Amino acid sequence: MEAWFGRGFAHQILGQYHEAVADYSGAIKLDPKHVNAWYNRGLVYCDRLSRYDDAVADFAQAIALDPKYARPWYNRGVAYAKLGQYDKAADDYETFLKLVPAHAGPTTHWRGCWPPARTRNGLTRIGPFDWRESCATGAEGRELLAHARRGPLPRR
Repeated sequence: MEAWFGRGFAHQILGQYHEAVADYSGAIKLDPKHVNAWYNRGLVYCDRLSRYDDAVADFAQAIALDPKYARPWYNRGVAYAKLGQYDKAADDYETFLKLVPAHAGPTTHWRGCWPPARTRNGLTRIGPFDWRESCATGAEGRELLAHARRGPLPRR
């Protein structure tokens, strides 16, 4: 089973996304409780193949197997946002932010998810939304989550 997973990861790194999906599927068939196989296949679906419904299903399975694993919550939010389901996306982002340690810095918050890139105006671009560095805590985070529920913020 780990051989399937490892080969899937290698295919993913090499940009061979359909092969990665096939290998992650093989790992899942052998061990349906392999959280990382569900998560990684969801990443390929979401980030590389634009199969957002499949990504939502895989991230949901990863969450069901390990509800405290933060990354699937974040990435399912990304997939929901790509599908235009902004309330669901905001709910998942909110859960993600609750699971991430409060003492972690902004860079640590997003490690393993889609990494943020700074823009000229000091905002951070993550997925379909703009988030301020301090979004994990305080009123700014609540304000931005409220914006996420109304849809994506206008591009700056």
